Amino acid sequence: MKSPIKYLLLLVLLGSIFGCNNPQPTALVEDEDPIEIEVITKNPSEPTTFGVDSTGLSENPVRFTNVITVAGIKQTFKGISLKTSFAQAAFFDKTKPVFGLSGKLIGYSTLTPGTIFFNNEEAKLRPFSVRYRVNKDTLLGLRYILHKRAGFGDPFDFDFNSKINFRYVPDISSAVSFDIATPPEIFLNYRLSGAKANKNLNLLLEWNAGFIKNFEILLSIIDEQRNIVFPLYKIKTVDDGKFKMPKKLLEELSARFDKIAFTLTRKFEKQQSNGTKELFVVSQSINSISVDIP
Repeated sequence: MKSPIKYLLLLVLLGSIFGCNNPQPTALVEDEDPIEIEVITKNPSEPTTFGVDSTGLSENPVRFTNVITVAGIKQTFKGISLKTSFAQAAFFDKTKPVFGLSGKLIGYSTLTPGTIFFNNEEAKLRPFSVRYRVNKDTLLGLRYILHKRAGFGDPFDFDFNSKINFRYVPDISSAVSFDIATPPEIFLNYRLSGAKANKNLNLLLEWNAGFIKNFEILLSIIDEQRNIVFPLYKIKTVDDGKFKMPKKLLEELSARFDKIAFTLTRKFEKQQSNGTKELFVVSQSINSISVDIP
């Protein structure tokens, strides 16, 4: 079980987010699972620079030199899941930083040093934009993309619990090829009881346990009027098939919002060297679901 100091810190941060001057230290240790919660957005009126994009990915390009990403993404609504297959390769030029209007470093210009294939399908060059404020995007350059949603798009399918072959053919050196392992698929559902008017809400997430070590839950709020998702918390817990929402946290959110979203991610990561370039390889199985709070 996590130390009481971490839970107290979380409650103080809850107070700063929701405008409570004197947050009361109600213990979250009622939850049976040991959890670690990271605050992503402290002010929902001004979302974080790097949160959730249309691919379900949230990696900050400032962190990496060269990134290879494959993902199988499902959005579940009333028991029906819409599947997206996504693959990308992005090569960054660390000598060409890109800054936002405030002078904050938000990334680096990209390079296109050759041809990229995923499962023998050639990836397309497409613009790589980073959103760092609401309605403000910055173009970093081009990246290699394969993207298929609900059966439409590029000829690429993400197979769960399998392998995807990556091949890089540089303009001036020999080709590099390796397989990328993919995590098992997530089948997510939830059980909600009670009502916020009665202050007796209970929320339980349920999914097929996979016990993948690198597993997290992203908790977001949904602003339907502006069609924006605000990521609030990143929750580290065990991939054991159940997560009971801490009552205090659920109470705080339901007091202000009518809809919240959960994104569960199983992730494999590795560093891959091709002799001249270091590649950071990320493979993800993602399932998101929205919950209407009565």
